[in-house]
Amino acid sequence: MSLLSRHSRKSSALKKSKSKSEDFEYTAQDLPSLRRKRTIAIKRLNKALEIGQLAKSDPSQRDLFLSYHHDIKNIAAAFEDAHFSILEILDDTADADACLQEQFDDTYYKIESIYRSLIRSEDAKQSKSVSSSFNVRLPKITLPTFSGNIKLWPEYFDTFNALIHNSSSLTETEKFHYLVSSLSGDALSIVKAFPLTHEHYTSAYQALCARYKNKRDLAFACWREILNIEFKSLKKNIPILSFRLIIN
Repeated sequence: MSLLSRHSRKSSALKKSKSKSEDFEYTAQDLPSLRRKRTIAIKRLNKALEIGQLAKSDPSQRDLFLSYHHDIKNIAAAFEDAHFSILEILDDTADADACLQEQFDDTYYKIESIYRSLIRSEDAKQSKSVSSSFNVRLPKITLPTFSGNIKLWPEYFDTFNALIHNSSSLTETEKFHYLVSSLSGDALSIVKAFPLTHEHYTSAYQALCARYKNKRDLAFACWREILNIEFKSLKKNIPILSFRLIIN
């Protein structure tokens, strides 16, 4: 299908052409300027095609081609306005004019084809870049161990949940084995009370959380350590006699 509708004398009895402004009519005296306008549009379109063909193999030309393509509809509109006006003034559709229109259409669609090809190429590169970024091999995260020191519970709890408990690729049995292998001391004693089977994993996990997921106990342990540090510092920096007076 042609980009520009073919001129039809049956559909128009006008011997003078109207521009986009209905208050202005072209006459035979306007033919030279209309032909120049049409020629300029053709040259601009041909230049866009030339840059587009270069852009297929030369990335440095792509931005320039995209700029031409951004204006391609305005170029086509200028050609259409001048071309149809010339046909209506002459009231004749010569073979040369019809051929000129077909050439313009071919050039226009070649440019559109190049544009779509470049866009697909850019999208494929971006998709590949994003995909490769997800395939970056990150350092292995080691599952921490926990023996019952409540100050170390938050770190253990968050890491175990991220790597094991919330994993959709592990079975309950596998999660239970990871849980047992990462525990020792009092913490291990809690989960050892449960048989090492998949149906008991959730109960063992919840029992461990119930014992150590206690913000008050954690705050008390941290505060006790802070007081102990301050006490040692005070003991180190004042004379023994003064220290005894403070104690008393």
